[in-house]
Formats: sequence, C-alpha cells, structure tokens
Amino acid sequence: MKVGTRDALFRAASLLPLVFGLSLSTPVLAQDIVTAEALFNSGLADMEAGRYDKGCKALAESQRLDPAPGTLLNLALAEEKLGELARAWQHVREALAELPADDRRPLAEKLLADLERRVPRLAVALTENVPPGTRVHRDDVELQAGSMGVALPVDPGTHVVVVTAEGREEMRYVTTAHEG
Repeated sequence: MKVGTRDALFRAASLLPLVFGLSLSTPVLAQDIVTAEALFNSGLADMEAGRYDKGCKALAESQRLDPAPGTLLNLALAEEKLGELARAWQHVREALAELPADDRRPLAEKLLADLERRVPRLAVALTENVPPGTRVHRDDVELQAGSMGVALPVDPGTHVVVVTAEGREEMRYVTTAHEG
C-alpha cells in the first residue's frame, strides 16, 4: 500500500523559480529534490514488490534530502510491515503534525490508532539507593533521569538494558517485548 504522491512533486512546480534562482549559489538543492523524488518512487516500487527493508532505506534517504509528510507516512507503512512498530509510530506522529487536511490524513490517523494499540512499551526504573554516576542504556541508548519509570515505545523483540556504575559490576538485563 502506498499513500498518494510525494509532497515535493506538488511543491516542485511552485518552487521552480526559487530553485532556479538559488541554483547559482546552491546547485545541490535542485539535485536533492530530483534525487529525493527518484528515491521516493524507488521506495514505493520496492514496497509494492514486498521489499520493505529496501523500500525503507530509499524512503528514509528521500526524507533526509527533501522532508515531506507523505514520505514519512509511506516510510511508516514500510516500517510497520517490518515489525518496526515504535519507529513507524514515531514517523506517523511526525507526518500528522505536517499533513494538510487531505485524503491522507484519515489514513494516517487510523494507522496511528492501530499502532498505539500494538506498539509495546518498556519501562526501566532504578531503586532509590543507586550509586552516584549510575548510567543506564537500553539497546545502546542512554536513558536519563526523565526516562526512568516511563513506559517508552519500543519495537517488538529482544531488548538489553545495561546498568553501570564506577566500582560496580555491570548488570545486564534481557527482556522480550511483544506486540500489543
């Protein structure tokens, strides 16, 4: 399933004078838009062929070169197919923040509601008597004090929590998060 056409395609016509005017000082801008469009189309073709991993890579690069809510929405659809529910949830939320009130918005809202029900959450909490300088990493991402005890979205699968403190033995906790 794909969602409409790339937003940049519609913006490109109205931006043509601006892009042409800027091309003397920044020739990469026009090239990036063309490259982003080619990557977007390639990503959609990969999705239609069931190559979601390849499609995700193309769509992510398209988004990096020329951000557009339609690209984020298609990226989220591919990520959902790969089981990357937390990532898809994040991208749908970002897309909704930018999507105009068009025919894609109801699809995005429905997808977000579905992901809200399916995305697992993982809370990490420390006891009160942890040594000063204790550090906590979840899947190589350091969690700060504000993240402690909060059920944060994660993708389904295995997650590793590592707790370290100077002069103490490293503690590793492995858990599996399941969809829903």
